[in-house]
Amino acid sequence: MKLTNLKIETAPDPNWVRTSIDVTFTSISEKRNYWFEVEKPFSSYLEANWDAWLCFAAPYALLLGEDIEIDGPVDRLLFNNVSALIRQWKQFHPQYHSPKLNTAGFSSPSSPKHQEVGSFFSGGVDSLFTLLRNSDVPNSGLDGHYTIDKLLLVWGFDIPLDNAALFDTTRTYLQDAAEKLGKTLIVIRTNLLEWHDTYENSWEKVVHGSALAAVAHLLGKKLHTVLIGSTFTYGQLIPFGSHPLTDPLHTSARTQIVHDGAQFNRIQKTLHIATTPMALQLLRVCTKTLHADQLNCSRCQKCLRTMLTLDLAGQTRNAHTFRWDGYSPTLFRNIFLKTYSSKLFAEEIRAYATALNRQDVVAAVSTALMRAKLQSPLGILETFIRNRFPKLLRYKSRLLPIKKRIYALCGFSG
Repeated sequence: MKLTNLKIETAPDPNWVRTSIDVTFTSISEKRNYWFEVEKPFSSYLEANWDAWLCFAAPYALLLGEDIEIDGPVDRLLFNNVSALIRQWKQFHPQYHSPKLNTAGFSSPSSPKHQEVGSFFSGGVDSLFTLLRNSDVPNSGLDGHYTIDKLLLVWGFDIPLDNAALFDTTRTYLQDAAEKLGKTLIVIRTNLLEWHDTYENSWEKVVHGSALAAVAHLLGKKLHTVLIGSTFTYGQLIPFGSHPLTDPLHTSARTQIVHDGAQFNRIQKTLHIATTPMALQLLRVCTKTLHADQLNCSRCQKCLRTMLTLDLAGQTRNAHTFRWDGYSPTLFRNIFLKTYSSKLFAEEIRAYATALNRQDVVAAVSTALMRAKLQSPLGILETFIRNRFPKLLRYKSRLLPIKKRIYALCGFSG
């Protein structure tokens, strides 16, 4: 994997500034151009630096079995950290290749021009909780250590670039929240995931934290610390793309990457959000909705488990980003709990519902967990197909309706 032709220039849309790089992959015999953009008012934050692209390249080199050759200098601390990161990934995933790192020397460390703190912000439970606990919003006992200045919203990760209407709706909600909190929202858009399915289903498994770290380093002229909201608690950890062991290993001499909030579980985070009216008005957890007027579809797994928790918190009338017409805890019964995280979060909800004596929620979640054991062969088969035939994922949009029909015939949804 060779990274060349790093540059910064006005984007095809003159309202944006772009930094881009050419990446030549030897294993698939392709050369691709990747880019990140920010709007012109924030162009002073963006720079063309090789550090960001080292973070980007590392997980893909691991997955593709390629070494990394970078045609420019990188920060020495980051180089050493990424070398340690690769060793940690090999502990997590012994089947993958350990890429060698080759660069054109080391850059001279420099401090950001402004000592600002950024935090990734999608409106989801993890990023919203990180914002609340590291802000001026009263949050006794949440022990946030940072004062966040900038909120970073990436277009091209969970919302595709071709769904501008949905992104505009999301941005409107989050921009309003940022202004109410006295924060500045910076939008970054990227084609990083345009070919992502070529590398199998690896976003959550390996890529997630590195992709976010790449964004942080691109804005390193002014951001000295960037927070990534945790997914799991310290006691729940598994090999995962964003992890308290691996996220900090994207730190350079200039830009620190912080994995934030792993001492709190998903229930605790959601319950705290439920006590903050402003936060309830922008909670966005859904990756399934395709409609510009809906932040959440209110029927997928992520939506329903969040709705169950908000229901237990007595907030069904105040969480307006969800559709509560037709809602019932029984909807969760047919959800396909395929992954470790989906089962873990369901078990947290069941434990909390049991403590509140909400037997309707307990029954629905218990049914879903019981069915998950029966669904296990389907999940194993799907994972095998994804890993054995990764090129099929290029046809994901065509295959998804077929998969849904198969699961529906088996009585499963979500």
